[in-house]
Amino acid sequence: MSYLEALKPGSPAVTSTRPDVQGVTIILPEGVPRFHAQVLAELLRAANELISEADYMLDMRHLSDAPIGDPTPWRQRMVIFLGDIQSRWQTDRALWQRAQQIMNLSQTSVLVGGAVFLLSGSAFEQDTTLAIHPNFTLAAGEEGLQAGAPTDLYLREGRIQSAISPLAAIKLLLDHFRVAHGDFSASALAGYVGIDSGPEQARSPFALDIRRRSGGDRVVASCLDLMEQNLENPQSIHDIARQLHVSPRQLQRRFMNVLKETPLAIYRVLRAEKAHELLTRTSLPLAEVALVTGFATPSHLTRCVKQVYSATPRDLRHRAFRLEQTRQVA
Repeated sequence: MSYLEALKPGSPAVTSTRPDVQGVTIILPEGVPRFHAQVLAELLRAANELISEADYMLDMRHLSDAPIGDPTPWRQRMVIFLGDIQSRWQTDRALWQRAQQIMNLSQTSVLVGGAVFLLSGSAFEQDTTLAIHPNFTLAAGEEGLQAGAPTDLYLREGRIQSAISPLAAIKLLLDHFRVAHGDFSASALAGYVGIDSGPEQARSPFALDIRRRSGGDRVVASCLDLMEQNLENPQSIHDIARQLHVSPRQLQRRFMNVLKETPLAIYRVLRAEKAHELLTRTSLPLAEVALVTGFATPSHLTRCVKQVYSATPRDLRHRAFRLEQTRQVA
């Protein structure tokens, strides 16, 4: 049975023809539960959360699930055949042919670990160089598959791409994000999910988006640093301007020219974003959430959160709880 997950609120159905939606299908070997793809799913979810123009929708399935049907959506999809590093992907003739059909139709197919053997005997076999795990090098050579250099963790060459393991597939996806969304977004995403260390690792999604929109403006970046360091005890814009050695009027003008927003408005959203994180990921009482995010009272927090998210803290917490229940049942 296939599993669909709109990784971004409001994402269209998997068959959407919108050009800005990138469909991603993860296909697992028969009998392998979908939680084996959880790390890749979390990376795609983080991309949607962190990169404003990213809109990925995930579909998990096995080859034995319902036939392909309408081929049109497949031409817009990245399909990841998620094998492991212990065993080659075994299929009968009918499922092998279905895999070939998917590879022929999809925009990009990624063969991970033992999934490289799905290419054996296919039309792509002679023209594709593969990143192959050492566990499979000998067998792959005997079947005529072309291996890349021993140091290749992944290869992104044309429509058929490969990674030696699920962990290497994460690096391949980050490379995809780098091409699609730029170096800054890909590096920020890597730090956000804990893959790479660096100055962007602790940044919030909203703060990273503001930095990108500001085009590297030094004053805006320094102001955001101070704001993020003082969410619990918010500073006045006058105090922040003084620390940056500019006047409050100059700071206001810089934000309006660069972002079309006031510093105070940006500061409120940063604090509301932190409150959203605490409301949806912890069981802290509302009064404590207000305290941690620098709001004088729970009612003040509620007004700000409702302004930013068009929902009350109670609604946000209930939605997060229902979503978690749905994931556990699915």
